[in-house]
Amino acid sequence: MGGGKLMGILDELIKKNEFPIIFIGSGISKRYLKNYPSWLELLEKIWKEIKKYEGEEKRNFYSKLNYISEKLEREKIEDKDFHVNVEMASSIEKRIKNLYYENKFKIENLTQEETYKNKINPFKKYLANIFSSNELINSNSEELKEFKNMLKKSRVILTTNYDTFIEDSFGDNEREILKKYIGQKGLFQGGTGYCELYKIHGSIEEPNSIIITEEDYKEYDKNSILITSKIVSSLLNSPIIFIGYSLTDLNIKNIIKNFSNSLDEKEKSLLSKRIIIINWKKDEENIIEEIITDSSLNCTYTVIKTDNYLEVFKKIGKINQGATPAEISKFEHIIKELIVQRGKKGELEQVFVNLVRKEELDNIKNIGNSNIAIAVGNKAILVKSPSVLDYLEDYFKEEDNIEIEIQLRFLAQQSNSIAFPALRYLTENNIDNSNLLDNEKSKLRERIKKLKKYNIKNSSYKILLKYNSIIKIKEDAESRKSKREMKTTLEEIEEALINYNIDNFKKSDLKEYILDRLQKMKKDNNVEILTSFRKLLISYDLKFNRK
Repeated sequence: MGGGKLMGILDELIKKNEFPIIFIGSGISKRYLKNYPSWLELLEKIWKEIKKYEGEEKRNFYSKLNYISEKLEREKIEDKDFHVNVEMASSIEKRIKNLYYENKFKIENLTQEETYKNKINPFKKYLANIFSSNELINSNSEELKEFKNMLKKSRVILTTNYDTFIEDSFGDNEREILKKYIGQKGLFQGGTGYCELYKIHGSIEEPNSIIITEEDYKEYDKNSILITSKIVSSLLNSPIIFIGYSLTDLNIKNIIKNFSNSLDEKEKSLLSKRIIIINWKKDEENIIEEIITDSSLNCTYTVIKTDNYLEVFKKIGKINQGATPAEISKFEHIIKELIVQRGKKGELEQVFVNLVRKEELDNIKNIGNSNIAIAVGNKAILVKSPSVLDYLEDYFKEEDNIEIEIQLRFLAQQSNSIAFPALRYLTENNIDNSNLLDNEKSKLRERIKKLKKYNIKNSSYKILLKYNSIIKIKEDAESRKSKREMKTTLEEIEEALINYNIDNFKKSDLKEYILDRLQKMKKDNNVEILTSFRKLLISYDLKFNRK
């Protein structure tokens, strides 16, 4: 099947407007990262490396694989390929440990003392080193851009990948909010169910968490009740999309099986529209859709075969509830903090503007077409938060259409490690007279100190020339970009040159350039603030608003 009908399953997701849960497998990292190995390629690479230190082996790599495969065949083991890889990984782990403890095999960024004191598994550390490089194949590709946009529409992301490509693909603001769980660590902490990342097979950030050997999988199975129940409960309320998986991983298969077994027959009949597996088919531009019934998993799901991931990501990226999962998570956190802190002071009557009974909401006609707001704040003050682009646009227009207190609250919610132009708002008078929480006021005062120390003159774009015309910069930037193969974008060249020559321009010209850029970003739905642009905004702020 092909054509528009075949995209129906994704179109239906858009129509229902549900944020999906997305499982991301190694196929995605392999698609976008240089020299990213498959499981088999990884094992062969390590095998060849350690063989240099051992001398001749009785078997070569594939001889060993054949031996394991035949053994498992005799034992009638299901999912044989999976178990072959796991057993091979266990064998390699023993060999690396022996070589390392005998000081024959060095591991980068690891000493024998660290190994002993911190109980670090040398094999896992070696793996972490291999997966620590996240060099992109093409950082400017449209497909990668849409992939990142899709991530922002994911309610929850789960992965068996060890690398940090997923979290690195989020913008600064979303990354700050993203709640990351490695293995089963932190699962007892309360989560929002939005903007969460589960790295169920561990992460390079914590090498010992990596799951790859027989012992690792047995230990995972023994302690998997908590993580499985957490995941299954999330799946009950959201569609599920698998990307970059072949469904050979036993943990993944068990999750699907447990999920399916938790449903009644009527619910199971709907699974084909709730579980979607994106399978890579080389050079296939069409979207081929097929419904599969898998008796081993006790469920029916939809498979999409394609190489046109751009179209797939664009479709998923169209899901829009008016706020991203990151924003939803942020607001829940704000409300929880507000209630806890004011509750301890006995001031909750000032927090809840009005308590509306459910029956009153039920009486509202055509609620689906209505704009409903629940106000939380000090009597008659509606707490709202602008987007990053709304904040910046209002800041540079200097019309102050958004109340100062709302802008201050926005700034207090952002990590102080992320620079925002703010000196026009951050006065002691504004901070003291606001209704912000004490810890929010402290964050704002800390932000003032950091802003004044901000280093604005360094730039990743090294060809810095003297200019006194922004128009001339734009002309030259376009010419430079067209003449050279440069990873640097046109905007980055412009912004670096304007920033370098900022003292040569009128405030009105700089303001016009900045507002034009913000308008274009809003039009393109691009919320990622590049470092070059952020530096220009801070330079402007320090030049015209520092007192």
